[in-house]
Amino acid sequence: MAVAKIDKSTTIRMKVFTGTAADGRETYANRSLTSINPDLSDDDAMEIGTATAALLADPLHNVIREDTAELAEH
Repeated sequence: MAVAKIDKSTTIRMKVFTGTAADGRETYANRSLTSINPDLSDDDAMEIGTATAALLADPLHNVIREDTAELAEH
């Protein structure tokens, strides 16, 4: 049987630097954009994440793309 991806979705997650803990460790938080078209190119995802992070008060550490899909046999 062939397997197909259904119900695909993409999330762009921006990890931002939020400060330093009392023990000296750096602290981070995630900011997410959900319901992104899964056909979006990686270059466009990076551009959207970077541009959106520029609007935030905390500096951007990295951009993460998360793709999910349900697998179904046909």
